[in-house]
This record gives sequence, C-alpha cells and structure tokens, in this order.
Amino acid sequence: MPSGPALYGILMEYVDAPTVSKESVEALSEDEQLQLIQSTRHGVRILQYADISQHDWHEHQILVYRRKDTPNEPRVHCVFIDFALCTQSLTDFDPHEGDDFIGSVYSIMGYDALSHERIAPIYGRREVWDRFSSGRTDYEDFYYQPDEPIISFFGLNDD
Repeated sequence: MPSGPALYGILMEYVDAPTVSKESVEALSEDEQLQLIQSTRHGVRILQYADISQHDWHEHQILVYRRKDTPNEPRVHCVFIDFALCTQSLTDFDPHEGDDFIGSVYSIMGYDALSHERIAPIYGRREVWDRFSSGRTDYEDFYYQPDEPIISFFGLNDD
C-alpha cells in the first residue's frame, strides 16, 4: 500500500469448465467448436505479443468455457490455466520456447478431441515473434512464411 505495509498474495478464480477432451469437445456444436479454436489461437497470439512462452503445453491447460447468457455472441472460449512453466525474455538473448504454436495446436486437439482438418484452416500460419530465433527486431506486418503452410504440416492437401 502506498502509505503502509506491502501485501503479497496471489489472485485465483474458480472457472467451472472442463478441460479439452474428446467428450467436452463432442458436446459442442460445430459453430462452438470453431469458436473454441479461434479463441485458442487468439489466446496464443496474446501470449506471444506479451512475450510469454509456455514450456509445457498439454490438454489439461485449456478449459472449454461455455457462456449461457449470450445467445447472439460467441458463447464458447478457452481459458488458459497452469502457467507454472512460462517465461518472459529478460534480454534479447533469452530464447523462448519455439513450439508455442504447435504445442497449443496439439493441446486443443486434446490428442483426439478435434481433428487436424478442423483446426488447420482456422489456426493459420505461425508468426515469428521471438527476436532471438528470428534475428529480426522490426515486427510490423511481418509474418513467417514457411515453405509449407500449416495445412501441409498436418498432412492435408492445400486444395
């Protein structure tokens, strides 16, 4: 507090939602599955742009939260939990985990929950955001363009 003692603690919130699993995803409509995929992709981008790297992605770190009070808006979104093995760069020489993109894809699949065919077109391409591994310092409108798009990574045709 500005005029007195310092208070230390942690803020926690209980989220009544299942983790990503075959059962929790199959309970969603097709539109809700799309909302979950988009929400997860946006969440990963937010972590990347905040310079936060997750080092142990797994399906138990993504909750499938369904709102019941929004009939005309997206109802399903992800909630990321368990940031015990996350890091931030302290310097340009502190490399981040290189697989946040793919690790999050496998997590949302729940190792069986969603198919490659469902995720790949929505998830898009991976951005280069780590200055250490890319050697770049200017990121305005710069996206990594791999030889193979993410759809090819999943073994799907580009047609």
